[in-house]
Amino acid sequence: RKELGLPFDKKILFFGGAVVVSVPFLLEVIKQINREDVIMIVVGPEKKEFKILVEKMGLVDKVFFEGLVSYDKFKKYLFASDVLLLPRSNNNLLDRCTFPGRIGDFMLSGRPIVASDVGELAIVFGGGIGLLAKSDDKIDFAEKVLSLIDNPELAEKTSTRAFEKGKNEYDWSVLTESLLQNVYL
Repeated sequence: RKELGLPFDKKILFFGGAVVVSVPFLLEVIKQINREDVIMIVVGPEKKEFKILVEKMGLVDKVFFEGLVSYDKFKKYLFASDVLLLPRSNNNLLDRCTFPGRIGDFMLSGRPIVASDVGELAIVFGGGIGLLAKSDDKIDFAEKVLSLIDNPELAEKTSTRAFEKGKNEYDWSVLTESLLQNVYL
């Protein structure tokens, strides 16, 4: 956290990736959480309208946009965070039909994850790998985040399971080998 200039006295939520359609939803989630000790870091393409929305919602001291960062810095944000966020919308065809490329990185970080129960995420995060929230439900998503923040044992249990599954199934070396064996050979 020190290297990234992040506070040690806050719980840090992290969202990162190229799909920024989830940002307005996450702003509603952080507003719902409404705790002084919780902030959110967003890494990815910056949009001026998001910063305007943050100001309108009174979240300037809770939401921080870091823009595009290197892969190494992205991983540092993962490790510095308390809860990782993977929201997807059931109302968005792209969200229902695509698989987030960052999912392995999230799992291998050893941090607890809250994901929406949409598409492949519902399959991957079932069975205690992370907490699944109802898609497009900011209240349920916020409750899942808070349950991980307020219950360290649950956070540890889900993050350990996610790490093991990530190491065995979603590490880039495992995925590359599987792709080579099953598609190209």
